[in-house]
Amino acid sequence: MTNLATKIKTDADPNISIKRPNCLSTIWNISLAILLLIIFSPALLAVYLVLLSTGIKNPIFKQIRVGKDGKHFVIYKFQTMYDGVTNSGPFICESYTDNRITPIGQFLRRKKLDELPQLFNIIKGEMNFVGPRPEIPHFHHENSLKINNWVERLAVNPGITGPAQIHPRVSHNPAEKIILDLEYIQNRSLGLDLQIMWQTGYSWLTKKSL
Repeated sequence: MTNLATKIKTDADPNISIKRPNCLSTIWNISLAILLLIIFSPALLAVYLVLLSTGIKNPIFKQIRVGKDGKHFVIYKFQTMYDGVTNSGPFICESYTDNRITPIGQFLRRKKLDELPQLFNIIKGEMNFVGPRPEIPHFHHENSLKINNWVERLAVNPGITGPAQIHPRVSHNPAEKIILDLEYIQNRSLGLDLQIMWQTGYSWLTKKSL
C-alpha cells in the first residue's frame, strides 16, 4: 500500500464520481437487520441485563453522529465505559485496555457485541451494514477542513463496518480512511457489501483486530 497519508488536500481528486444508493439496497439492509434482530434478541437482552447488574445506569449508549447528506442522528451502542466518562466531550479510545472502559466493556468491544444495537439504526434507515463509519460532528468538521472530498463520505448511509475496518492499519487515520471510503462509494454493490461483511466476520472469528 502506498503512503496514503500524503493524499491530503491538493492530491485528492476533486472530480470524483459518486455512485448513489438505491431502494433495493435500503430494502436489503432493513430486511436483514430485522432478521438478525430476531435472531440475536436473546443476546441483546442478556447483555442489557448484565450491564444493569454491574451498576451501569444506562446500558444503551447514545451519541450524535453525522449521517447521510450531513444529517445528524443518534447512534446506539451498548455502554462500555464508566458512567459519566462520555459526557466530557470528543475523545478517542486508543485500545481495549483504556482505563475508561469497564471490564465487561472490554469484552463487548473485543467481540464487537457493543455494536449490536446499531441494528435499530439500520431499521430506522440511518445506517447500513456496510459504509463509511459515522463520525462525531467535532471530528467530521475538523477533517472536512483539512482533507479533500471528506464530505463525499456523506453520499451514502454510514455503516456498522466498512472498507477501513477491514484494513486495521488505516482504520483510525482519516487521511488514509477517506481513500478507502471513496473507493467503496464509487464501486458499491451488493457483492462488494457481502465481501466486506465476510471479511469483517472472518477477522472477528480469527481474532484479527478491526
